[in-house]
Amino acid sequence: MNPRLTRNPDYEEIKASIRLRGLDHPPHITQRPGELFCIIANGGNTRLAILNELWQETREERYRNIACLFHPWQTEKSVGEGNLH
Repeated sequence: MNPRLTRNPDYEEIKASIRLRGLDHPPHITQRPGELFCIIANGGNTRLAILNELWQETREERYRNIACLFHPWQTEKSVGEGNLH
């Protein structure tokens, strides 16, 4: 569900920052009705891609297991409306 069609122009700068300091802002996640897994709720796909890349490069647990902020799915919205939100 990543809406970005091109790589974030700040990708390398963000990656260097995460490598140096870790995540400044944990990703926001949610869970669609009936799904077993969580997804990025709003933004954060670049950070997720970078964390995955750093994990592949280093195998350091700090890139594999991260704290996230969970936001319940807005039950008044359909899945399609929630995806757009």
